[in-house]
Amino acid sequence: MKLKKGYLNDYSMNLRKAKNTIELLSGQWMIPNPDIFIGIIEKLWISYESAIKSNTQNFEFSFIEGENKIRLNHLFFLDLQEKDKIRQEKLKDRIVGIFLVVNEIEKRFEVKFNKSILKKLLLFARENKDFSLQFGLEYDIRVKPRVKIYFSINAKDFPLRHFCRLVNFDFETLDSVFLTSKFDTVAVDFFPDETFSLKLYPLISPNDGLLMRFSDKNGIISKKVWRRFQGGLDVENFRKINFPIIPVFLQKYIIKNKMKIFYFCTENNKKSFYFR
Repeated sequence: MKLKKGYLNDYSMNLRKAKNTIELLSGQWMIPNPDIFIGIIEKLWISYESAIKSNTQNFEFSFIEGENKIRLNHLFFLDLQEKDKIRQEKLKDRIVGIFLVVNEIEKRFEVKFNKSILKKLLLFARENKDFSLQFGLEYDIRVKPRVKIYFSINAKDFPLRHFCRLVNFDFETLDSVFLTSKFDTVAVDFFPDETFSLKLYPLISPNDGLLMRFSDKNGIISKKVWRRFQGGLDVENFRKINFPIIPVFLQKYIIKNKMKIFYFCTENNKKSFYFR
């Protein structure tokens, strides 16, 4: 996972923006030790030249009304046009990299995640390489961090029954609507006390859907409604919808760095958005 010489300077616009965003949010919200998070995203940034030049990886941040959190995702998509051997090597590095990052977070914050379930998910990723493996991290100064493992499904057929078995979830308790749903994403949140929650993202339309959260006891925790903006919206166009209040410092930062907003969500009467 070590970055090759020259990559940080030549091809790392996304990495530099992610570092700058972490420093900005940490400063505004008085989150200590931003270097810890910068070290984490450096480990996540995969150093394959083809991956960087073809924009198959990216960082993404999100903001929830009234919450001062660092919430970031590292997105990485395998190129399905590449030879299978190359994809397998990249996926292997991705899996090892995520496992090492989770170990690092455990050590830095003195927490314990459910490694048994994590290992099962990483093995699932290796056996099902059509579903790109994504990583998320959430942290604020009041609570210990949580990590998130996502699989990008993009409405493909997904072995939901098998996946539920991996995470000790009773498939039979799911509402029948999920049995025929197409999914945008399937994910698991890992909490610092070794508990976890299953997340299903059923599609309503190609760019609209739900997020249903389930506890490890199989109960529904909450529901989110989300909308995706293909190609992204700038701040001016985002203002035209029922958008959340964007802090002035963040609004200026997004505009200055020519970033765009790609998702708008509502959950528990709170609005949020994802930007990169």
